[in-house]
Amino acid sequence: MNILKKIKKNLTSKQELKMSEIIADFASGIMSTAKDDYQRKSFLNCACTAWNISLFPEDQIENQLDISVKDYESHNPNLDDSINYRHNLEQLIMLKYELYPDIKRMVAEASIENKGDSEKVTVISMPFQR
Repeated sequence: MNILKKIKKNLTSKQELKMSEIIADFASGIMSTAKDDYQRKSFLNCACTAWNISLFPEDQIENQLDISVKDYESHNPNLDDSINYRHNLEQLIMLKYELYPDIKRMVAEASIENKGDSEKVTVISMPFQR
């Protein structure tokens, strides 16, 4: 059963969704474009950053984006792609609103485990408090 069908089944059966499954699904689009494991982890981190920013009140999103982009630039001084990074964050935030508008859990940590030919995303989350 693919992850989207499993999530929809859980939604209709009122079972609690696992954040690891949700984030794996949420980040799958951007992660599928990664060239290697390092880039896949980087894209997962981008997706988690976007997820967390989406939890802020709408009037604070722009400021949170600015902070994240500045942080990205400071940690990646040799890269000139902060415009693309911001665009990816904005697209992922819109995706979060579309797919998971009612989930208010913050991602504290996310990792990828390679298991043979497959990989597993593991997430530690907590309720978002503002």
